[in-house]
Amino acid sequence: MLPPSPLWSEEMYLELITVDLNDPTAIKTFVDIYGELGMRLGRAVDPRTGLAGFNLFDGQEAISELLFEGRQRATAKVRFPELWGETLDEFRWGALCMRDMVSAWRAVQGELDHRKHRWECPIWQYQGELDPVPWRGDGVLAVLESGLGNALEAFTPAVITNPDLPLFDDHWAFEIACLELFNHMVENVPYRSCASETCRRLFVRQRGRSVHGQHRTRGVKYCSSECARAQAQREYRRRKRGVEQS
Repeated sequence: MLPPSPLWSEEMYLELITVDLNDPTAIKTFVDIYGELGMRLGRAVDPRTGLAGFNLFDGQEAISELLFEGRQRATAKVRFPELWGETLDEFRWGALCMRDMVSAWRAVQGELDHRKHRWECPIWQYQGELDPVPWRGDGVLAVLESGLGNALEAFTPAVITNPDLPLFDDHWAFEIACLELFNHMVENVPYRSCASETCRRLFVRQRGRSVHGQHRTRGVKYCSSECARAQAQREYRRRKRGVEQS
């Protein structure tokens, strides 16, 4: 079952939350590797109001309508079919949903204070005084329940008669990202922050030093062997400059 790209990572959802959403080129680079998130084109009954994400919260339909109107303008401008592709704003919505889901899990783990964290998804402005919000009460659990719920329904147990059917042909990137987050929640493994001073991304397993999809989880400081080598080179150059100056 081959992914869309050999660069595919089982921590794709952690790659998603680091994408610079103000940079269309960065978004395109992610899509070129992992494919569209499928926020509008997943399993929704009504593509106008059926945006994937926090569907249990007030405001989801209103946001979905706004994004659909943006889609209509964009596709009409370039004369594409109305439900073709994914708009930048739909991608941004999915990325913000995932950022808040990861933050909610980190709050459950005690890695951050949910009361002081800056929650990013625009849906929180629609919640009333008594509604669940991430910074109050059990709101962080509601974030995970709503965000992961529908996406995980795509992975219900099934009998597959064709073992060659690729997983990636039948599921959108956002659904797979939610599954990856769920798997890490089940494993109950902590996130690490890459020790490379130019990276600092969250990771669970180090990539790049093993084969057949196996990755180190213990005794590692860097998210990848590339980051480890780059940091080692930086420190070597600093030591060399120090020797030359002395």
